[in-house]
Amino acid sequence: MKKLITILILSAMLTGCATETGNNVSATSNENNSSGISSSISEEESSFYEASSSIVESVSSSESNLEEIKYHEKIQNVKKVTDSVQEDFEKCKTGDFKNLRFDNAFVSCESREDISFITINLSNSAFTATDKENYATFKKYCEKIFGEFNVEYMFIWSGAEELSNMEPYFPLNASEYKEHLERDNHDIYVVEYSDKENNAYLWWYPATTVPHWIVKGDIYDTGATVSREAFCLSPSSIESELVESYVNDGSCNDISYSLPFGDVTIGEAVDYFENHYLSDLYEGELNNLSLKVNEVKVHKISGEHYYYLFDYSVCYGGIPYDSKGEIVTYADISSKYTLSGEAVMLGADNVDIVTNMILLPVTETNLVEGIISLYDAVQIASGKLSDEVVFDVNKAELIYAGDRNTELLTASLSPKWKFTLFNPNDSKFYATYVDAISGEFEYFSYTK
Repeated sequence: MKKLITILILSAMLTGCATETGNNVSATSNENNSSGISSSISEEESSFYEASSSIVESVSSSESNLEEIKYHEKIQNVKKVTDSVQEDFEKCKTGDFKNLRFDNAFVSCESREDISFITINLSNSAFTATDKENYATFKKYCEKIFGEFNVEYMFIWSGAEELSNMEPYFPLNASEYKEHLERDNHDIYVVEYSDKENNAYLWWYPATTVPHWIVKGDIYDTGATVSREAFCLSPSSIESELVESYVNDGSCNDISYSLPFGDVTIGEAVDYFENHYLSDLYEGELNNLSLKVNEVKVHKISGEHYYYLFDYSVCYGGIPYDSKGEIVTYADISSKYTLSGEAVMLGADNVDIVTNMILLPVTETNLVEGIISLYDAVQIASGKLSDEVVFDVNKAELIYAGDRNTELLTASLSPKWKFTLFNPNDSKFYATYVDAISGEFEYFSYTK
């Protein structure tokens, strides 16, 4: 029961609320449908669809099916592909793609030696820390983030047998159940800290590496109008004026604004969040998990003060997980695995609010020695898109994407090229995917 509740809460957090249901597309899509997706596949393209097992090592997953690994003739060395991304991107800009326009596009992909298929554990099963150990860890988090800890503000969800008659989604004040905090059991699966007087809030699943929702509360002292209390506070509750938005491609690094805790360039703020925040927060090994800022929004709050709002992704090995961003289309929580969050920075090292920072353990399954190049992936996508529409390419990136299993215990992800497009004909955005191994294509549409 405890494990199921944890998974359901995590799944609900990761899924969000639907704005418009996206549509999976296969090679049999209507060529003239309103989305602009074409079903035509040339003989030359079809010739590339052949099985290959030479690009995979150490196959141990029972779920793997080597017969589905296609596009052998398009596979190239991972390092060669990732080192050549910028060169490929320039070729795309000048290439003869009648249905793709790259005028305002940018690409995101780090150089790397290899890539693996990965599995994310969504349950508690991989964790051995006891309730007593987790209590000590949680206390350290509170002291580090808030400068103090008071058990009166701590709340727990527990699967202890003697509490089985309690409402499972109703938190218990830890000060009234102190004996549970000192046990060597594995009963407590959600912990909260809610100090309403100081607007401090923290939410932690012991199954995850770090607290996934943090509100230090400094925003309440900046003169900003905040429309709700700190409990699960999101940036949307801060009344402010959006001044500017920047894609995090390095071009805005030297731009500086006056934040409540000092003048900080965007580059300095991004560098701290990506390269130092997690290590400052967590004393253990991060195991290849990291954060990546996708977009920086500058908000004016009062007087001459601003704050930075980051839209960020969680990464494994430098490759971001698929970020739902504006999509939020996955009605079935057991299907697509997406993970993205927001963070508010008020100073050079002052991260005041962080949402959805869910860092779960990862297991590498099949090591991949080769992937399709960015240019070849663009060719595949262009071949599936209607020539009747010219799509504006906003972003191209190499990501991890995939599905949760039917029991919501794990998510299996593989490397994919993702292209974020805008269709001026229907004023919709399209998140289009080309599997970096097989070349298979799918998309989801959404509106902002």
